[in-house]
Amino acid sequence: GALPPGTERVQVPGEVAGAYDRNWVNTFDFALPVLVLTSGLALLVVVHLTDVYYGAFLEFWAVQLPRAAVLWGVFAAGGLVCRRYCPVDARGYILTQRHSWFKVNYTHKACVLAAYLVPLALPPPPRRGVGPGLALLLDLWTVLFALAALVQPLRERWAPLMLMFNALDRPEDRPHSLEWAVALNLLPGFLAVLAFQQVFALTGQRDLLYVAVLAAAGGDGVGEAVGAACGRHKYTVPALGGGGRWG
Repeated sequence: GALPPGTERVQVPGEVAGAYDRNWVNTFDFALPVLVLTSGLALLVVVHLTDVYYGAFLEFWAVQLPRAAVLWGVFAAGGLVCRRYCPVDARGYILTQRHSWFKVNYTHKACVLAAYLVPLALPPPPRRGVGPGLALLLDLWTVLFALAALVQPLRERWAPLMLMFNALDRPEDRPHSLEWAVALNLLPGFLAVLAFQQVFALTGQRDLLYVAVLAAAGGDGVGEAVGAACGRHKYTVPALGGGGRWG
């Protein structure tokens, strides 16, 4: 019901915050494919100018599609876990409550960690003209490409994509789940990964990049999952947008 005057709404894990009822062209679900397309064209220009080996169309996707497939596999596995423990609505979205035993927070963090680790854990094959910086940049673009396949008009028309999206779509983040995961986590994180990769390459310590990613993404993922499941000391923080607080 309505809150008393002067009372801030506190959003808690598992509680559905909104619905995907806006025209998708006015949301991040439209902006993400545009970002992927424009950045992909920019990378295509770079690839052409550097005359790299895998500038050919088939050679490019032969390298990048397996990485996207691994991510989709992780997302699908997470979606299956979510549907094992949670009901879905008529459109296929997960339904939970604040007191639900299982929360999408767990699979969400696993998917975000996979988005960071797949470009690092699957080293690309040697290619003429492709340095480690460009190779990593192309792999990070592939992560965004994999996520762009989960936008609203696609996932609501093809059940496997909705299953994958279930693993990322925390009910308390709706209708901003994809936007917050990409714009507020992955994009800034990818910029940091690229910067650290260059720094560690200068010192011959590239493997330290794995430590940084595991400490940041892995630590965050484990911390939230454990806190959501076992936390006893409640606190709230201001919401990023829309007013209210998160608890």
